[in-house]
Amino acid sequence: MPQPIEVSVPTSEQEARALFAAASPLPAGGATILTPELFSGARAASHVMLLHRAGLDGVRHDADRVTIGAATRLSQLGEMPEPLRSAVAGVADREVRAQATVGGNICAAPLDGAPRGDLQGPLLALDAVVHWTDGAEDHRDGMEAFLGDGDAGEGARGGAARRLVLGVEFVPPQTGAFASLRRPHSHGYTALAVSAAVMGGELRLAATGLGPHALRLGSADQPLPDDATFAGRDDALASDWYRREMVPVLVRRCLEQMEATA
Repeated sequence: MPQPIEVSVPTSEQEARALFAAASPLPAGGATILTPELFSGARAASHVMLLHRAGLDGVRHDADRVTIGAATRLSQLGEMPEPLRSAVAGVADREVRAQATVGGNICAAPLDGAPRGDLQGPLLALDAVVHWTDGAEDHRDGMEAFLGDGDAGEGARGGAARRLVLGVEFVPPQTGAFASLRRPHSHGYTALAVSAAVMGGELRLAATGLGPHALRLGSADQPLPDDATFAGRDDALASDWYRREMVPVLVRRCLEQMEATA
């Protein structure tokens, strides 16, 4: 049986920061991942902090930058530039997108039988920066560095110390595209996805589904290096071999999309 859990609901960012610094609760955005894990016993937590009233949601468009609060629902991201817009549209179903948050998605640890964290790849391609706090001081990490620091749970990421994610920001790309390998039903996980974005004249490619988190790819001609050191994954959705074979196909589809919209 699940053990009793203390639940806190801060009503401002300042309150959330203070609570995180004092008690280090496990942050939760929409809790679409965390709730079933807690009730099934797959994860244990004595104190959970719900962020839906903490003022960490919303999208802001400045002159040259888009800022998304960590507690922003995926359903609020329908007008984002590619590749983020199409990636969001492919997450689970309408009900999940209405509850799930950006912070929870980018912090999602992989499931044993399927990849998660659909927005990691698009944000990596967009060279996004993650704003987070460890309770003592604020930090700003590029997505690649942030993803490489291990898993801590929904709304937080890190190894020994949990991190409270506050938001992400990126410069809108010159153009972008998204291509994925999915099964033809609405509730399926995305086995593999490639995100492409042209940032300052540079083509940036990233993939989700190849490993435990999104990975930056190489050039369009050789997206996967011959000596790739990342650990592949075989699961119920696809084999590691098939995923690697499909990466160039999805890259080509992204390039075709961008050429068609140029």
